[in-house]
Amino acid sequence: MIVKCEKIQLAALAEWIRQVLDELGRPGHLPEDFDLEPEYESDFIAGEIAVSIDQEAAAIDVTITSADEEESTLELRLSREWAAGLAIAIVRLVEAGRPLCPLCGGPLDAKGHDCPRTNGHRAPIR
Repeated sequence: MIVKCEKIQLAALAEWIRQVLDELGRPGHLPEDFDLEPEYESDFIAGEIAVSIDQEAAAIDVTITSADEEESTLELRLSREWAAGLAIAIVRLVEAGRPLCPLCGGPLDAKGHDCPRTNGHRAPIR
């Protein structure tokens, strides 16, 4: 199943995983091939992402519900190794994206950015 997520959702998930891995302990061998592909057609768009820790299994449970009116849900159980690999892939993906506007946090593009925080009183931010 392919889920479309906003970068801010992914960045928050990666940060949460990092904090949880500090509690659960260092993971073992990480997956070698862990690429996130942005070019696929998604099955649904992520709305709410809920995460929890299973201390006994040393696993992280991730539940992603659809933002659409269709009640689609994806439930994942990640080992420490898969969670760490996912967090690393997310950080790489987010860092490869467009830089954020220092005023509003929206993405900047090569043509500039009409920042809503300037109310049209400045030239586009580059």
